[in-house]
Amino acid sequence: MWPSQIERYWVGPQFLSIPAMDWKLDTGRLVCMNAGGSKGVVLLTKSIEHPMEGFEITFEGGFVGKGHDRTDQVGLVLGLNLPEDNRVDFQKGVFAGVTADGILTLLGKTSKLKTTLAANEKLIFNIEGVPMENGKLQLMLKIRNEADDNQLGEVRVESSGERIKGLVAFYVQTKEKASSGATAWFESMEITGEGVATTSENARGPILSFENSIQNGLLKMKVFLAPLLRDTSNRVVLQIRDGGEWTTIASEPVPDDYLVTFPPLKLDASVSACRVYTRYIDRYGSQKYSYVKGSLDRSE
Repeated sequence: MWPSQIERYWVGPQFLSIPAMDWKLDTGRLVCMNAGGSKGVVLLTKSIEHPMEGFEITFEGGFVGKGHDRTDQVGLVLGLNLPEDNRVDFQKGVFAGVTADGILTLLGKTSKLKTTLAANEKLIFNIEGVPMENGKLQLMLKIRNEADDNQLGEVRVESSGERIKGLVAFYVQTKEKASSGATAWFESMEITGEGVATTSENARGPILSFENSIQNGLLKMKVFLAPLLRDTSNRVVLQIRDGGEWTTIASEPVPDDYLVTFPPLKLDASVSACRVYTRYIDRYGSQKYSYVKGSLDRSE
């Protein structure tokens, strides 16, 4: 869940948005801001590592606005690999969700909802994987609405566990509209069960990477950030260490393009380590600091 006071395009270190600037945190919700194509937000820090030991996923979301094509989809994709170069092929995963005309879909099996979906209706999705005696995994997708707390429909299908092993992602697929705008939203996710593993090492950002070089004793440094809240008080701090404590030698504001370039800095030859950090608000509304350490490039 996300606190209502956050409004920014970077979702948080636990997630990777694809494309990054099509997803925005807005008043406690994760909103897809642009129509057209397949878009998703991958949960990096939990995975269905052992599907045959069982799992359950509950999340909230729905379509935004009216005028959706009947084939537009919103839901979850399961069985994804860890993203490489910030890219994911969502079509290689398993979609579990609903279309705008009320068709539940899970592994190609469909079921019609009991009622027509209303514009901006809040839906509660539940996906459960239960091992069976025949060696298969029974997948169940259920949807209910928040307003009446009525189950709108469900679909069940048997699958191999390997089919859905991996990461999961919030997902929306829409056709391009003449007046493109927000298309879907999600509010929270809970993923539990013996088959679920914690993969905290996959977290990333808001500092994505940095590049440095030393020429004639001058350090040149570039820092690449995720799209944070544009806050004039937020800065990226550069520190060095020469066998002792970390020492701050420079700080720069976060610019609109999220690429921080430090001016050339004089550096002693004995300095071998550096780190950069910045602050951000986490999903609980608390201020956190993100540090990235590295060595200095003295190849030139």
